[in-house]
Amino acid sequence: MIIKNLLKKIPHACLLYFTYIRSITPRKTVNLFFSKVSRRIGSITPSAHPYIAVIDITNICNLRCYHCPTGKKLYGRKPGFIDIDKVKKFMVEYGKYLFVAHLFSWGEPLMNSNVGRIIRLVRSYRVSTTISTNLNTKDKARLEEICESGLDYLIVSIDGATQDVYSRYRVGGKLELVMENLHYIKDYKQRNKLQTPIVEWQYLIFDHNKHEVEAARILATNLVDVFNAKSGIVPKQFHVAWFGTKRCPFLWSNVVLQVDGGIGACCNLIDKEDDFGNLSTDSFKKIWHSKRYKGARSLFSPKLIDRLEPDLKHPCLNCSLVHLQPHLKEYLQKNVHVRSEDIASVHEDDTIAVRYSKDKEPVRTD
Repeated sequence: MIIKNLLKKIPHACLLYFTYIRSITPRKTVNLFFSKVSRRIGSITPSAHPYIAVIDITNICNLRCYHCPTGKKLYGRKPGFIDIDKVKKFMVEYGKYLFVAHLFSWGEPLMNSNVGRIIRLVRSYRVSTTISTNLNTKDKARLEEICESGLDYLIVSIDGATQDVYSRYRVGGKLELVMENLHYIKDYKQRNKLQTPIVEWQYLIFDHNKHEVEAARILATNLVDVFNAKSGIVPKQFHVAWFGTKRCPFLWSNVVLQVDGGIGACCNLIDKEDDFGNLSTDSFKKIWHSKRYKGARSLFSPKLIDRLEPDLKHPCLNCSLVHLQPHLKEYLQKNVHVRSEDIASVHEDDTIAVRYSKDKEPVRTD
């Protein structure tokens, strides 16, 4: 009860970082420091390693959320569940540097039957774990499993206080089922005296649901640890999300492990051909210093503008943050592989995924 009351007094951002405390080691702290330095100076071949991982344990989902490529069945790679051996290989090589692993990206993680095993595996390296879910499941045993596995932080996406408003974005979702599951998790934690996972109600605010924020906040009272209402990102206005950011943070601090073992710098790059490498054929260290990674970092260094290939073909070229770089304005206009239209056209399918070529066709499973 003391911890429960303390959690309510801690701001959301601080509470999330609070879960990272158990991950602290001297090696990770030193790596974090040099990672920050590498980004500040724009190092193309950083000596530090990423300290945040996104591990997409499945790119399959049971809902059809409006701005999600998976929800629209626009897959950038074959749908499936990650092989736990790929997670093991990644953690053996880089678990010693990671503070947190987000075990989700473009799918519903609770659909992976190995979710509990994966959480335990990642946590065995003293890495904090986070899952974001729509919580539309009837499998109560799965809910118990994520509680017992030691999951640190659980984000539940609920963008409405009534079924009609909620399902406008979470298409196919059942608010009643989600609320039932939230109560189940709360009761299960209390019965078994579990302090984790910390549960967050995430409410993405759009024009259609902003009038229900306060009603949702009331529903969340005494049910979850955190109520987090924030603006939802409209794909064609994605560039607004970069306000105040000068240099991409992901290229120095993050790594994405795709469901098929592909490695990416950013979860918005969904297509397999846009991967920076693959764990099935290369070590992560080799990928981290590959030509594609170095090329991406070079885009954010004005002093290296003259070294860029005139016809560079790179998945990051259509990122809105790259297009906000003043020193790249002329270069991007001349590069034939860059879209000549407004950068919003990168999101022409109205999802937040960044697609490198307007001629490519996503993997569909209609």
